[in-house]
Amino acid sequence: HLSIGVFSRAPSNDWLLKNFLMERAVVYSHQNGDAEESPARTIERDLAAGKIDAGILWGPMAAMVVSSNPNKGWRSLPFPPEAQIRFDYQISMGIRHGEPEWKKTLDDWISSHGAQIDTILKNYRIPLVDASGHLQM
Repeated sequence: HLSIGVFSRAPSNDWLLKNFLMERAVVYSHQNGDAEESPARTIERDLAAGKIDAGILWGPMAAMVVSSNPNKGWRSLPFPPEAQIRFDYQISMGIRHGEPEWKKTLDDWISSHGAQIDTILKNYRIPLVDASGHLQM
């Protein structure tokens, strides 16, 4: 009788429905109005208290929860990409309109530091997919 923490209007709900597990869901709101609170911390607190047995979180949030609790034996398990349910999203950076010099500076920096960015993401156990949508392990 697992209870699985999920957030409203998220791909995790589609996954639970597809796998006939929706009755196991403990649904949380993305925002609760408290500026000091985050969705990841809500899941983290309820996992630690035993209120839920598992949580389905976006990759960076899941990585933060797991890496903040190294002695609890928690693990993050990435969902493989599915055609029907999208779990992977591109991360981007943006600048104000009309600042081409700043755009070039940022693009050059990202291009020249790609390996370092990937290493940081991997060190935090953030799941990554390649350009073809395949999960990188």
